[in-house]
Amino acid sequence: YGLTISQAGGGFSWWENANLARLTSWSQDLIRDESGKFLYVRDDESGEIWSASWKPVCAPYEQYEVHHAIGSTTFIQRRQQIEIRWTLVVPPEDPLELWHVEVRNLDAKPRRVSLVSYLEWCLGNGGDWHREFQKTFIETSYDERLRAVIGVKRRLPMPPHISTGMQEWPLSGFHAVNREVVSYDGDKERFLGRYRSLSDPEALQRDVLSRTVGRWNDSIASLHVQLQLALNASDEVVFLLGKHDSREATETMVHAYASPEG
Repeated sequence: YGLTISQAGGGFSWWENANLARLTSWSQDLIRDESGKFLYVRDDESGEIWSASWKPVCAPYEQYEVHHAIGSTTFIQRRQQIEIRWTLVVPPEDPLELWHVEVRNLDAKPRRVSLVSYLEWCLGNGGDWHREFQKTFIETSYDERLRAVIGVKRRLPMPPHISTGMQEWPLSGFHAVNREVVSYDGDKERFLGRYRSLSDPEALQRDVLSRTVGRWNDSIASLHVQLQLALNASDEVVFLLGKHDSREATETMVHAYASPEG
């Protein structure tokens, strides 16, 4: 299992083959660097949004640092008296990645903050640009017990030349969190809103996400959790993203890695 992530937050995840077996979608554009897996932050009192990495919101931070290490990357940023430390780690034993998020309130009053994750499922050949065709074979569901959005890609029931003729390894993936889920989403159109962008998604203007999963969507995974922070207090959340082989295997990984110490 592997992932790439830039200093701005762009990148993708894969299993065994970075082109033929991508879990998440990515477009290689190093100029804009706006395709990736992201974590939104929202002040639930003012409604202001920013992101744990510079992309996709590109907010003006009071502090912004990125530390790349062997096997991990950490983003540290401060805005509106809220400090975020977001660390992504790939454990060597299992096919998943951990997002450890620490949120600290530096304000002189309590704050209520939402964290909203976002990623687009690929679940196959990352070089197949025909997304409108490929998305018809991806189905999403939400597992209440695991607090996870699960994406499954069915094998194309036709000869390869009917599509692009490109080889692929159909995958299934899961995206989970260790806190109570306020809401979730599995549909890109409902999350972004028509003709809108990742820098200003329509979903972040609503109190909750649409809770849309199933077939025929432009499939994503988004989880929404809410934190109540006393003055000068901090809280920790762990998101997981990985390969889904079976419910039993995913449940084992969720239980093993869902604590901040995992």
